[in-house]
Amino acid sequence: MRDSESSEGDPELTIPVQPGLRFEVSLYLYGDALHVCAGEFSGEWFSSTRSEVVSQYVDAVTGLLEGRLRIVEHFRGERLVKAFLQRPMSSGWANMSRYYRGFSLPWLRTRQRVLQNLATEPRSVPLDLLS
Repeated sequence: MRDSESSEGDPELTIPVQPGLRFEVSLYLYGDALHVCAGEFSGEWFSSTRSEVVSQYVDAVTGLLEGRLRIVEHFRGERLVKAFLQRPMSSGWANMSRYYRGFSLPWLRTRQRVLQNLATEPRSVPLDLLS
């Protein structure tokens, strides 16, 4: 992991691709919002002073790292048009967070890329974001 600070002094943490993690994940606090970025997805949880929001953020981050959650990115050509953080449901996948980049006509076809950390063995991810 690499930790740093933004130019405004907000904490940032980057977890690079490595054994057990198939894609880079960046976590940071900007103002009063908690952010997670992975692939082309960028999600925001607001307000970081509310315990239920922090709990949702921790669940999203740990779920993404453990492979319980996934990101589905939609591209038109090489351009990302939208991305979703999803959790499994009995009938498929449900969106937890959405990210849109620009305007897209819904009837035009997109190609999808799925980012999911599929660990070969169950592992515990020690991630204490509350301290």
